[in-house]
Amino acid sequence: MIPIALSVAHHLHASPYPFAMIVALSASAAFMTPISSPVNMLVLVPGQYRFSDFVKVGVPFTPACNADQYFVSSLAVSIALKGRGGPRALKVAPRGNVTSVAESVCC
Repeated sequence: MIPIALSVAHHLHASPYPFAMIVALSASAAFMTPISSPVNMLVLVPGQYRFSDFVKVGVPFTPACNADQYFVSSLAVSIALKGRGGPRALKVAPRGNVTSVAESVCC
């Protein structure tokens, strides 16, 4: 996913750091099972947790994390695009296709 995020940042002429941060945050949001992350596996036996304990906590925690990631991602991308059209960097082409300002200028 990082190569795709960096490619998007390059085509938008934006800093690649916010886009890499979005991928890193998304990749680390695995809370529903003990096998979803090495850290979860490390605490499974010493903490005497069961599989159901991860499900009980992970199911409500995942949507909360997704909402937070959406907010942080939106903020990071808007900061990265500042000075490049901001959130209005998308425009509708005459045929109804959505293109970015960067594509319409450079291509």
